[in-house]
Amino acid sequence: MNESLRTATELRRQRLRQRLTNHEGILLLNTPQYPAQRDRYLSYASDTSFRYLTGSEEPEAALFLTKDEELFFHRVRTPREIDFDGVGPDWSKLFLKSKMQVRDLSALVKVVQSFDLKDLQVVAGVHVPHDLLFSSLGVRLKNDLESWLTEMRWRKDEIEISSMRRAGQIAAKGHLDLEKFIKAGASESELKDQYQFLVKRLGSGPLPYNSIFAGGSNATILHHVKSEERGLNEVGLLVDAGASFEGYASDCTRTHWIGQSCDEFLEIHRSVQHAHDEAIKTLGRLKVSLQELHAMTEQVLFDDLRPLLKLNSMADLRELFFHKTSHWIGLDVHDPDPDRFLASQPIVAGVSLTIEPGIYFRERVKDKYPRYANIGVRIENTVLKTDADHGFEILTRVPTVN
Repeated sequence: MNESLRTATELRRQRLRQRLTNHEGILLLNTPQYPAQRDRYLSYASDTSFRYLTGSEEPEAALFLTKDEELFFHRVRTPREIDFDGVGPDWSKLFLKSKMQVRDLSALVKVVQSFDLKDLQVVAGVHVPHDLLFSSLGVRLKNDLESWLTEMRWRKDEIEISSMRRAGQIAAKGHLDLEKFIKAGASESELKDQYQFLVKRLGSGPLPYNSIFAGGSNATILHHVKSEERGLNEVGLLVDAGASFEGYASDCTRTHWIGQSCDEFLEIHRSVQHAHDEAIKTLGRLKVSLQELHAMTEQVLFDDLRPLLKLNSMADLRELFFHKTSHWIGLDVHDPDPDRFLASQPIVAGVSLTIEPGIYFRERVKDKYPRYANIGVRIENTVLKTDADHGFEILTRVPTVN
């Protein structure tokens, strides 16, 4: 853990502790490591709130905060685990310059009980049965912490912005470098593997989501992930693939045509590009919410496509554009979940989000628009709202990456 990250996580914990009374505590439990089979484990993903507050991804670790105290609990490795996996981090050294105390995980319940708390805020990684573990402590389990963390994580600090900027650069350069491999005869799976190789070489961490490489009619399936289509030719190819850096995600989509130029594809691509560009300009010059930005984007698409497709109403457009224009993004790809948090709040400086309009001529509408059957186009960038004159920064703009 570098010094800047250590300082940032310490400040985040301090902000949380300032919200507590003398009789309240906060407990975060990180996700365990799960076996996939007898001798193989599933790929591990730390709880992102735990990482946000500690900088640690240690499985099964715990963070306990009171108004005045900070304690980090970790599981001490057995001699056999040390033989196979190493001794692990020296947490006392990593937290040496902070007020964090480091304890054995086995002491967690007794330590929490010793503080004689009335209320305990608990956030746990996936499948951690915290209600069963702590209902016997004689404290009330409260759920304000999730909303507090949402508020904090919504606006990014400089450390987070730096990591997101790098993640965006890597993804954008990966998409650019991939273009030389997008040609007649290519397969979805080969291109997917090639992209992963390219961004890993550029410094990406684990890909933040299952990349979508969708050729032909697959481009009209929002979350197409099978990637089995081969011999792509005279079809569109939708590539939705991001990157990560120091845990922070970027989300980026480009749509290509493989083969001879297709007028119908270009018509739709121009309209989607126009809607994308107008959404980003609107974000820069106005105080808008996610909901308002989506409504404006719908209107741009409707005005563009109404004469081309003979649309009668917004309901006709929504058959073709059936997802939201944007979502928040950070340590998680949807961070926080816009359907639950802050969708009606004006977007402020320091907030990162995607802009991703799309039009999809799915199986159910192909008789209505036969010229455009099986065409799917989405254009997506990760964007940061700023205080600058233009008001935004496109983090996935194609840049120079070392």
